[in-house]
Amino acid sequence: MAKKSSQLPPERLRYGKETHRPLNQLLLIGPLLALFQIGAMRWGSSLSVPEYLRYVFLQMSVTGPFLSAGLVVAVLLGQHLTRHDPWRVSGWVAGGMLVESAIWSVPLLGLSWLTRDMPVAAVREETLRGAVEAIGAGIYEEFLFRLVLLSVLMMIFVDLLHRKKDPSGVAAVLLAGAAFAAFHFSPDQWWGQASLPWGRFVFLAVAGVWWGVLFVWRGFAVAACSHIWWDVFVIAAGAK
Repeated sequence: MAKKSSQLPPERLRYGKETHRPLNQLLLIGPLLALFQIGAMRWGSSLSVPEYLRYVFLQMSVTGPFLSAGLVVAVLLGQHLTRHDPWRVSGWVAGGMLVESAIWSVPLLGLSWLTRDMPVAAVREETLRGAVEAIGAGIYEEFLFRLVLLSVLMMIFVDLLHRKKDPSGVAAVLLAGAAFAAFHFSPDQWWGQASLPWGRFVFLAVAGVWWGVLFVWRGFAVAACSHIWWDVFVIAAGAK
């Protein structure tokens, strides 16, 4: 009698690898990025990272309304070309990443409950605008601190300093997490001219490390969407 195979279907087995494919990530991130851009055109945006990116482009005498969004898309497409992946996307993988990322935001909710240190969001006049800002924050902050900074740190540690890959990965995740936390405070707070809430800094550093782990383990889109889910929750909690 033939033995029944207990193996999962091939597409289920591939899911872990498919989440790292840039085109699948772009299939999920692209519409969210477009939604943020539309919202920013209507309500404006107070996000810092797109402004910093626009400033960098301005120094190169390059101007345009969608340069920051175009950079995110260009980097993912560049990764696709570098990896020589096939030109195909999977809707079920993109949907799976959206659901999975919501699950990965739960540990941060638990941590905020245990520490009683729920960050307070600056709730806008309209909840919809706040949700759109959350989308932009999740995408652009993960782009800067994970996709760019963490990758650059790995290049420095492994390619330039010739350190071992695994310890370098741990160091890069920790440093990127600390940089992410520091980014959320003003220079006055760091120079002692205003109070710095260290509890919030530690919480944000832990969150940054967690999203760094997700970036390495599950890919950019999962980390970015987990960040979005978290920001949406914070806005919803602050709007009550």
